[in-house]
Amino acid sequence: MGRLLFFLGVSVAKWVWIVLVVQPLLYWQGLWGDFVFDDRFLIVETMNDLSLSNIWFGGLWGESENQANFYRPLFSMTIWLDQQLFGLNPFGYHIHSLLWHGLNIVLFAGWVAKFLSPSEQKVAVCIFACHPMMSELVFWIAARNDTMALTAVLAFLGVFWEGGTSRSGRNFSWPDRLLCLLFLLVGLLSKESTLILVVPVLYFAPRHKDTWLIGSFFGVVAMVFGWRLYLGIATPSLEQANIRLFQEHLVAIFLDGYGRLFFPWRLSPSMPMEWLSLSWWQQIFGVLTLVLAMVAGRRIQDDFMWSVWMLVGVGLAIPAMVYTGNFGDRYWSLALVGWAVIVARCTPLRFAWVPLPFWCVMIFLRGGAWTSDENFWSQEVSQYKTPYSQVSLAIIQYNQGDLESAMHNFYQGFATEPPHIDGCVPFVSSVLSVQGKISALEASDWAIERGCPVDGTMIGLRAVILAGLGRWDEVEEIVAGDWIDSSRRLDVVRMVWWAKSENWLAFCNALETDTWQNKENLYRQLKILSPLQFENTDWIVEQCTGRRSP
Repeated sequence: MGRLLFFLGVSVAKWVWIVLVVQPLLYWQGLWGDFVFDDRFLIVETMNDLSLSNIWFGGLWGESENQANFYRPLFSMTIWLDQQLFGLNPFGYHIHSLLWHGLNIVLFAGWVAKFLSPSEQKVAVCIFACHPMMSELVFWIAARNDTMALTAVLAFLGVFWEGGTSRSGRNFSWPDRLLCLLFLLVGLLSKESTLILVVPVLYFAPRHKDTWLIGSFFGVVAMVFGWRLYLGIATPSLEQANIRLFQEHLVAIFLDGYGRLFFPWRLSPSMPMEWLSLSWWQQIFGVLTLVLAMVAGRRIQDDFMWSVWMLVGVGLAIPAMVYTGNFGDRYWSLALVGWAVIVARCTPLRFAWVPLPFWCVMIFLRGGAWTSDENFWSQEVSQYKTPYSQVSLAIIQYNQGDLESAMHNFYQGFATEPPHIDGCVPFVSSVLSVQGKISALEASDWAIERGCPVDGTMIGLRAVILAGLGRWDEVEEIVAGDWIDSSRRLDVVRMVWWAKSENWLAFCNALETDTWQNKENLYRQLKILSPLQFENTDWIVEQCTGRRSP
């Protein structure tokens, strides 16, 4: 433990400029960002609901059904702590995440100082600290679990390299062993990707015939996953459609990830596998990274382990990729540890500085994207246009009232193959507001052809459009059905139809139901659909006097 603290102190003194000066400047824009993506149901929707009991004896989001298959109590504890300290002020959460990243830089620097030359240390630390792939872990609060797992992994390696590698010249001590197991446990309680530590353990421990460390390593793993099962937290189910997608895009996913290690060319959200496509030069970057890792591993002692490390790091992320159907930078963050060591061994110092200014600019610009969902998807559409990014931006634009831009992006996202079918009702509604009823009816038919579900909400909006066009024969067919529209558009259309057909008993019973909390809003909608009939609200009251059923 003393040796670990010593190396930490040395690395802090040596790299304090990059932790305290460079990193806050690089991440400055993102520090002022809002809650984005999963942050809302992770932080905002659990405000005042998280407790120590549901953190340690339940899933990641307590009783929520969103992602209760995950058990990451230490990560959840940091969110709970932030909620107590910062409430709904995202700045504090972002500072907290940046502190974890700074700690990881210190741990990484202290670890590589054990086996790399001074010039190699500079290359490795600068790659690890300034690589844009790490930006997703810092900017996105929900990705802090990856940062915490990385902390545990680097702390483990710092101790392990003292007592377990062929370079140390000695066997493990009991304090070394216990510290390694402690950091393993901390990592597993932050995120399951900590299992990547099996690579150095199986690579070095057998050389010392340390069966106790190997056995206890797997014992801790079994204990954590056994505790999960005891709590009833099963492993995530794998969707067959996602499994097929992964199989179809397997080569592209690996080339994309390796290519980002070599040249991180774009902002990387959790992008669905379905829309992954690589240009020829992106594929070349991926192949170059893989070849360099394999060649370096064969030429330099112990470096082959880092080639295996990179493969295993991604392999451990495969269940998460298949479960979510997404992939992104955070899945490659652990692979960056091995890649930084390999590049440091193989690249002269005078060449290693070349990408750093470019990377720093990329991180700073990405910070602007992570300030809000709208900024994020706007940058994503401009850099890497896919049906997924366009529809995601369209939904945000629709919610913010930019209906014309939303309509355009919906059309683009639905038209491309394969389409991203989401926000079907907002799409038709935006067309209705911008281009009118005829275009909206055509858009409704086209959206259904493209794959939008024919559900009560879509049918309710279609009924509103038909009523506005005066096509009451078609409206009659719809209101006679048993559609349930959660938006209540269909309920309004039914009331207009009952009034037109003089079914006042049904109309008045619907009018008086307790679910209509805002009568003025209801009257306004009735008047829009039938302005002559519902111009006078007093008339409605007169019609319903004495007509309600008991």
